[in-house]
Amino acid sequence: MANACEEVSLKSSYALVAAGVVLGSLAHGGALYWCLVLMVALCAAAVSVYQALVKENARLYFEKREESAPVIRILVRALVEGPDESRREAARDLATRAAEKAFDRDLIASEGACPPLVALCRRGETDETRGAAAAALGNLAANALIRKRTLPASGAVDALLALCRSPCDDGDGA
Repeated sequence: MANACEEVSLKSSYALVAAGVVLGSLAHGGALYWCLVLMVALCAAAVSVYQALVKENARLYFEKREESAPVIRILVRALVEGPDESRREAARDLATRAAEKAFDRDLIASEGACPPLVALCRRGETDETRGAAAAALGNLAANALIRKRTLPASGAVDALLALCRSPCDDGDGA
């Protein structure tokens, strides 16, 4: 919703600037001055609307992030402490959340999910478990900061490359 409002606000700003330029080119003498004053005022109003939209978008982002926080913490705990089946399901859920919502990607990474996901990629009992962990890491990589800093620092790149090179098992964990 806020993104659509921002787009409308930006388009309105462009239209106002274009209208001001057209009016300014048609005006002569003192009218040109007033056209420029009007154009500056309209641009300032558009910037003010845009800033308000950005603040509202940030507020909604952090509100939604806080709603997801307890669930993300439980899933990360399951990655660390649970049996393989629980780890696989937690990795699947984290992969889904990371694919769907940017605020969940940030939260998943900040809650420390990358090292346990890397460990699952390396030592998961089945291909399905390792694949779920790889999917979660791949979806986290949609965030540039996570992709450039968090994933390399956690060893995700090496783990994913090793996973790509490893032969698949038949799903029985052997």
